[in-house]
Amino acid sequence: IQWLVNERKCSANYELVALRAFIAAAKFVHGGDEDDVGSGDGLDKPYAKLGLVQQLRKISKETGRRAERESPVADARVKWLDWSQYLGVVDALREECAALDKDGRRRSPSAVAWSVQRYLIFGILSCVPDRQRTVRELEIGRTLFRERVVSGGVESAGEGESRSSASGKAGEYRWVIRHGPDDYKTGRDYGVRPPMVIHPKFYPALEDFVANHRNHLGEPAHGLLFSTRSGAPLRDKDVHRILTSTSYRLTGKRVNPHLVRDMIITHLRGTDASERELEALAIYMGHSLAMQKGTYDRRTKEEKVAPAIDLLDSVNAKMRA
Repeated sequence: IQWLVNERKCSANYELVALRAFIAAAKFVHGGDEDDVGSGDGLDKPYAKLGLVQQLRKISKETGRRAERESPVADARVKWLDWSQYLGVVDALREECAALDKDGRRRSPSAVAWSVQRYLIFGILSCVPDRQRTVRELEIGRTLFRERVVSGGVESAGEGESRSSASGKAGEYRWVIRHGPDDYKTGRDYGVRPPMVIHPKFYPALEDFVANHRNHLGEPAHGLLFSTRSGAPLRDKDVHRILTSTSYRLTGKRVNPHLVRDMIITHLRGTDASERELEALAIYMGHSLAMQKGTYDRRTKEEKVAPAIDLLDSVNAKMRA
């Protein structure tokens, strides 16, 4: 830890990640010794008797306080988009799904398939701003479902019907993402998530992709919705590359998947959204309201206090009237 801080000049957040890893390693090494582990009953945490873990926890607590006050080390300006700009990228990608290129020549089926997939990835993240794992692990019948909207609730469509183009008017069905505790990072804390609804504007492209385009990406042998150009399942670095390269080409900013969450939360916390709505958003996105405020809200202090200044000006104006 001293080497990281003194020699490498790491940030408090990086130091905190390292400390958590060291604590986990210490627990693993001493996991078989019941005298060291303890029962965790009463006020004592498990491993409280182990001096190494106790000391690392103390350092971690102090480092966590510094991390809360520390400004981000990376320059967000080189990869940050306002939410309206991100939605503009989504609209631009929709136009790129055309079967003909700008010179009127027919594009290859694989090129069109890649464009549609790219549009869907950006589009789904715009209405379900979740971790990139959610996008990578979309699978019809497991995490992705087409549900009929019926009186008093919804019912899932059959497996065969899910894979066909939707019939009926908009609003009679919906595409949703469903997660159990094992399907997302904080599942152990939050359990089964509420259904995450994909916006109807993306249904035509989604259904067309499943029915006509997906198999042109290397004829994938897996059941996941999205693939690499060769047909393999997407890895985390593949999704990262798709977002950064595409956003840079269209905007000059390298937006990574995780920043999408930050951008929408920062945008919404700067609007008139109520505390109730923001709490609902936190539950929807699978994290706490405290994390929403502290980790994902990238507004400066000046931007955060601006409503207070307006409020004081308004009160004073009324008093003088």
